[in-house]
Amino acid sequence: MSGSALAALKCALRSKIVNFMNFTGLIEVEDSQSRDWASATFIGAQHRVCLRVEGPCAHHAVDALLAGLEEAEFDLGRHILIDIALVADERRDGGDWVRLTLDALTVIAD
Repeated sequence: MSGSALAALKCALRSKIVNFMNFTGLIEVEDSQSRDWASATFIGAQHRVCLRVEGPCAHHAVDALLAGLEEAEFDLGRHILIDIALVADERRDGGDWVRLTLDALTVIAD
């Protein structure tokens, strides 16, 4: 269950970065983790995704993603993104390299 939500989330994050400013550099998932989560009314998963973005204007593409992150809509198939938050933002001087760590919560849309 959590694996399909995590795969969809990673794909959606890549797509958002590419779509902002037509970014053509490298977007690599360096690490990702997921664990099942449930409340009294929902079943889902908590996720942590660490992305490395490299290339010309990487920082601009990441800034555009982060500016609307909490309001952004993500197509995750059978899952709904409930919450997403920035945990860490590491940048190399020159703006061509960014590492982001994001935490997210998804629930099954049934």
